[in-house]
Amino acid sequence: MSPNISINWAAQGDKVTLPIGLGVTRMVQIGPLPVNIDGEVDYSVIHPGDKPGSRWNARIYFTIVIPTFVF
Repeated sequence: MSPNISINWAAQGDKVTLPIGLGVTRMVQIGPLPVNIDGEVDYSVIHPGDKPGSRWNARIYFTIVIPTFVF
């Protein structure tokens, strides 16, 4: 889990967004290179009331792992 905790110091009222969530990571082979695929879903337990979409957040990461012997 890698939540994005944010604070809006200039806002009136609720200023903090505090998410909790779960993620899954899987290493797969695509061609000759391994690829790390990571998916995560977060729910903001504390959130500003002025943003209607501020409760849920979803992310997908694709990271190509390059072996050191290539360089």
